[in-house]
Amino acid sequence: MESANGLRTERLNEELAAMGEMAPEPVPDYRELMVTVGISSTIRLRKLVYSVPCRLIGAKLVARLYEHRIVLLAGTQEVAQLPAGRGDSGAVIDFRHVINHLLRKPGAFAGYRWKEAMFPSVVYRAAYDHLKRAGDEESADRRYLEVLKVAADEGQTAVENALEQLLGAPHPVVTAAEVRAVLDTWREVQREWRGRPGLGDAHGEEVFLEEDFAGGDGRIHDWIMRRQRLSS
Repeated sequence: MESANGLRTERLNEELAAMGEMAPEPVPDYRELMVTVGISSTIRLRKLVYSVPCRLIGAKLVARLYEHRIVLLAGTQEVAQLPAGRGDSGAVIDFRHVINHLLRKPGAFAGYRWKEAMFPSVVYRAAYDHLKRAGDEESADRRYLEVLKVAADEGQTAVENALEQLLGAPHPVVTAAEVRAVLDTWREVQREWRGRPGLGDAHGEEVFLEEDFAGGDGRIHDWIMRRQRLSS
């Protein structure tokens, strides 16, 4: 019996030596969950609500939950990435994800559960408050969503700077058309600046760097006003 056991042990050792050490399989640094995008363009993960692009409404997706981000997959194709939220309640809402959905549903903004998330900064909130003072709430909601749509298309910071300029006027008029007009003016000034050969012009005006024009800060508005006064 002992010799038989010894023979088996010897053969086992030979087989183990032939197999060599097997590399341990890496442990994934994420968890996977199945989610369905609701009609409000949101999903729920770990008791938190996340907005997703509205084109995904109704889709069944795989959510890979990493420590600081969430990757959404349709099959093997990545369709969106979201920042991972913290806490066990609340929502992580990106206005860019839901703006088209809200625009298609008149009156939806008034009762929108995550309405506060639709004000990316205090400037946007000030614009909305101005619109409410200037008219009824339903009209204010519609006009504000139209402005927010411009921000989704043109960039949050650029529109914020345009809103600051509009709100600083003696009699502010805040509409999507006015915001686009300000942005168009800045683009025109930027094109004009690119065509100037020197660091100043015949009037000795200050010339700003390209990033000043792109950012749309208050100095651009002052420059435009000086240019208009000189040409009049």
